Amino acid sequence: MKKYSFKIGMQLKGVAQEAIRTKKDLISLLLRAVQYMHFGEPCPEGTEDSFTIEIEKISRISFFLKDKIFSFHFPFTVQDENSDQIIIRCKNRNFNIDSKVLALLLSLCNNNIFDETFFDMSVLVEDECNSFDEIDNQIEIEYIVRTLLEFEPGYLRYEDDINRANGNIHPRFHIDVFYSDHAKVKLGMYNEITAAWFRDLIDITTNCKFIKS
Repeated sequence: MKKYSFKIGMQLKGVAQEAIRTKKDLISLLLRAVQYMHFGEPCPEGTEDSFTIEIEKISRISFFLKDKIFSFHFPFTVQDENSDQIIIRCKNRNFNIDSKVLALLLSLCNNNIFDETFFDMSVLVEDECNSFDEIDNQIEIEYIVRTLLEFEPGYLRYEDDINRANGNIHPRFHIDVFYSDHAKVKLGMYNEITAAWFRDLIDITTNCKFIKS
């Protein structure tokens, strides 16, 4: 297993604290976290105000904040062998997702390419590539965009939501499965959980957690 943990700076923390309601919200946070990997401060896994990327059979990125912990699928590969620099790529592609590519992808995100109603991807990618120096591989950019559009997020969030607690309807401690309101599943928790408990929950190599019905 490869594992990378970084402290979250104030700018990224602000984005991570915002509610994720759409695939575009999730992709925007993912890209900013990957961007942060190039200069972020390493830290122990599970540290408050940090994020961890685990690359294995199932790869995930997890965010650890004061009142919530959430995790979703990490759709890229990470290489760092024989190099001081982290190299990020799509699986089975020899094309680096470097800082310039990330800036281009974030620009595409701001131009709504990841909105569910956007269909003419090639035109927008071509226009964006033409506006960025030294990025002329439109085919690879389209492959990355398609990967982000099609990957299964597997989103899971734990919250300590004291401000909106409402008995058994909206328990203070709860886990939300999926991010959109029309698909969300809520599981109430009797007690606060730890970062270690959450990490164990999403680790398929450890014993399963059980729900009493």
